[in-house]
Amino acid sequence: ISLMRAGDGIVTAAADNDGAGDEPRAEEPRDDQDYGNWGVEIRVAFRKSEALQVLDNHRQSGGERAVSTILYLQSMQHMVAAPFRVVDEINQGMDQNNERMIHEIVVGTACQRGSSQYFLITPKLLPDLNYHPMMKVLCIFNGEWQPTTLNFARYITDARRWPAVH
Repeated sequence: ISLMRAGDGIVTAAADNDGAGDEPRAEEPRDDQDYGNWGVEIRVAFRKSEALQVLDNHRQSGGERAVSTILYLQSMQHMVAAPFRVVDEINQGMDQNNERMIHEIVVGTACQRGSSQYFLITPKLLPDLNYHPMMKVLCIFNGEWQPTTLNFARYITDARRWPAVH
């Protein structure tokens, strides 16, 4: 995937392997002072044989919408400085290939020098994802299946014996 930024704010993301892409464009309302009617129209194609279509909840799957959304946000983030960014369950509905691709892009962006701090919140992660040495992974265990008592001292001792993931 390559993210390209044009001077006028138009963003294009193109998959090098299958020709997919997107083309956001600002929609200007008839009355340019009516900011409530302004919006962004994102046109996407997920296969070389497809024409660009408006991204909406009727044409694309949840996974395709998630991929398009995170690629758009990743490509636009250079326009707004922020001390941190929160990405909540963006991988839900994605197939394994897209989840791995998006994980690589988010990690690559988050671990650049001078980048905002990222919080990726998700109930699941695929095995064998690539982790950058600058990353911290925190696992919060919650739910009915948790033991009624937990020996934290023993847990910490056991955790220190596990090799660090790099």
